[in-house]
Amino acid sequence: MSRPVRERIAELEADVEQLRLAPAAAVRARGRSRIRRRRAGTTAALAVVVAAGGFGLTSLTRDDPAPVATLPAAPSSRCSFPIDLTLPDDPAAVVIDVVGRSERTAPVTIELKHRGFAATERKSFDPDADNSGPVAVLRYGPQAVGAATVVRALVHGDVVMKFLPDRGSRTIDLVVGADFDRLATTTEVNMALVEFGEPTRPPGC
Repeated sequence: MSRPVRERIAELEADVEQLRLAPAAAVRARGRSRIRRRRAGTTAALAVVVAAGGFGLTSLTRDDPAPVATLPAAPSSRCSFPIDLTLPDDPAAVVIDVVGRSERTAPVTIELKHRGFAATERKSFDPDADNSGPVAVLRYGPQAVGAATVVRALVHGDVVMKFLPDRGSRTIDLVVGADFDRLATTTEVNMALVEFGEPTRPPGC
């Protein structure tokens, strides 16, 4: 004979009371952990793509990505052209004007061409090239935000980023400073790209 319904309900209630629910904080922590794992997978995949693209040739001399200073656009500025945050998978799609004194720009231009970039030498006096401070200054517009991230990773040493919201081309000015010594190695480029993360929309745009 089956037991009375009330007796079975009482047993179920006792079983439910003994269940332990995970704290909300623990649930949130597990969710954050999954997000971090997904992001780590994304950046690792990006590093593999960059390495496969042949973005480095010189020997390894340091393993930590160089610090980077950024000069954001003025808060009141507005982008005059569409913003492209895409990280290029082909160096030939990255257009670079190497600006500065000829004794600095010539070897950098040759090395960038060696690596497959669309580099052009522009020998001229430039205030950004002769001021003391960073080894290089990058000037770029809305259509080259993603590409500028790659170029920033290419430079070994302190870099200042100058975003020009009214620039209508994809060309990036790489202004070579007096303290510029070399381009980054493949390992350094990959580490820097992982450190930088995905490109973001510039302030004011």
